[in-house]
Amino acid sequence: MGFSDIIADAVKTIPVSEVLRERLAFADQQFAALERKATELTLKVSELETENKDLRFEIQQRAAQIHKLTPSEPPGDKCPYCNRNTGKLQEIKLQPGQRGMLGLKEGFYKCANPDCGKNYEKDMP
Repeated sequence: MGFSDIIADAVKTIPVSEVLRERLAFADQQFAALERKATELTLKVSELETENKDLRFEIQQRAAQIHKLTPSEPPGDKCPYCNRNTGKLQEIKLQPGQRGMLGLKEGFYKCANPDCGKNYEKDMP
């Protein structure tokens, strides 16, 4: 037995004026409208909670991607291929034809970025 049934029974058993009956009917309509609104809001809360959960998961994924892309070691030499500071010095050699301390040196690097990994050489001071 719902709220409107209780109202209908009360109006039938108690001698009430027509104005009071109209007010009770209006109150019943408002109550029904509020029940519908409460149901709509409950559904909206459920949708928003689901969206919030999805967005939190997306934030975690993006944070993991950022962490993956952020170098964990101090930056190295700038790789000419991927333009990241992930070049690691592998070897230093004198340039061909140079001798002793006055000779020009050449550094051989390998990019530590897993998406690049290329080798390159660079003159050293």
